[in-house]
Amino acid sequence: MISPRRDPSYCRRASHARGFTLIELMIVIAIMAVVMSISIPTFYRSLKKDAIRQATQQVLDACKDARTQAIIHGRPCDLVIRPQDRTLNSMLALGTDLTNQDAMAASSQTVTVPANRQNGGDETNAPAGMLPDGIAIMFIGVNFVPDLQTTESVSVRFYPNGTADEFAMLIRSDNNEWRKFTMDVATGLVNWEVVQ
Repeated sequence: MISPRRDPSYCRRASHARGFTLIELMIVIAIMAVVMSISIPTFYRSLKKDAIRQATQQVLDACKDARTQAIIHGRPCDLVIRPQDRTLNSMLALGTDLTNQDAMAASSQTVTVPANRQNGGDETNAPAGMLPDGIAIMFIGVNFVPDLQTTESVSVRFYPNGTADEFAMLIRSDNNEWRKFTMDVATGLVNWEVVQ
């Protein structure tokens, strides 16, 4: 009796079953190319949607950071918004009762908001404290003074007791997605909502 491994017909069958033909490989590559060409625009659109989510998170983080700095340091902290540059920075407020040394220390403690908090962080390549490309600040109001979005900089003050100035802001993405931010002055916490 001949062992199956020594049988010549077994060897021929086994050699045909071991690899792929060139045509099979070309078909698989063609299918992969079609799937990728369909999925790339969808992936690109999902990155664009991440810009509004990232901007929303940045505004919330900036307000939270300014409130935290005010409470920790025991003196007011300003959230400085520059609408034309689309930047958000926290700065401890300089009071008249501060010594020169305290004033210099406070001015050096400018805190910027982390720009790319999403996984990987390279979606928009925005510098720290800057809203992503494609995001426009449409409205800013502080202490019931509207239309401050055309000014060079706007300050929203957070106080050591956890309260804050009245604040409202509206941003829009290139995809016409809108977000409205409003401040609860009693708690210094920001609420946001999607605007249709």
